[in-house]
Amino acid sequence: MKNMFLVAILVFLSFAFVNAQPAMESGAALYEADKLFNAGNDLAGSDYEAAQANWRKAAELLEGEAKSGLSNGPLFYNLGNIYFRLGDIGRAILNYRKAECYIPGDANLMRNLSIARRMRKDKVETQESTRVMKTLFFWHYDFSVSTREKIFMVAFTVLFLALILRLRYRKLALNWTIALAAVATIVFAVSVVLTEYDRSRHPEGVILAEAVVARTGYSNSYEKSFAEPLHAGTEFKTLSTRADWLEIQLADGSTAWIPQSEAALVKSKLP
Repeated sequence: MKNMFLVAILVFLSFAFVNAQPAMESGAALYEADKLFNAGNDLAGSDYEAAQANWRKAAELLEGEAKSGLSNGPLFYNLGNIYFRLGDIGRAILNYRKAECYIPGDANLMRNLSIARRMRKDKVETQESTRVMKTLFFWHYDFSVSTREKIFMVAFTVLFLALILRLRYRKLALNWTIALAAVATIVFAVSVVLTEYDRSRHPEGVILAEAVVARTGYSNSYEKSFAEPLHAGTEFKTLSTRADWLEIQLADGSTAWIPQSEAALVKSKLP
């Protein structure tokens, strides 16, 4: 806990509340959560228990707003900050991932998410084949979906305009422009479609429990999948569901079953 507190102090400016959208600014509950979060920060150096109490109240208020249907980047980003201060790495990562759906590429968000990931217990290495794919097709893995969508729109617009100009002008430069724009349009369109298809088939999630025993099947009667339990903050893809269990795949390609109650999906709907 002391290490967590020191890290929190070092990155204090990154973990300040951000201004939310107008719908958030008008909510009394959200305003109160902001006050509680800042009050907790003020107390952190002198009365850590009181600070935690304030942060927990702030989290309850924001969770209530999320359950009522409010969903946006600032809401989940602020929730991630609160859970990080509370030492709940699982929920911090979960809410940062949710925020990423709304504000992808945000510098503060990505920095905080990176810090939270470094603090989780499980160090799951990415499998070799995935590392190779990420190197060869870097645009697919390194660029956010929204960035790839923007590149697709630009490429498609250039292609459309170049085709119109080609009807009037017979220029070699136009032919090259059409060819390059067509390739970019196809590449980024396929990239976005594949990402969305994979996410719909295999929703991503985060383990929330402090420790959970992964099994080879969907009940506690099955053998353990790993010698050690999985811990809060470990991310996974959902392969299938059965009763109250999730079949998950980790970054290293290994698979296991965990109770659904011990984790949460970045996007709430199960396949």
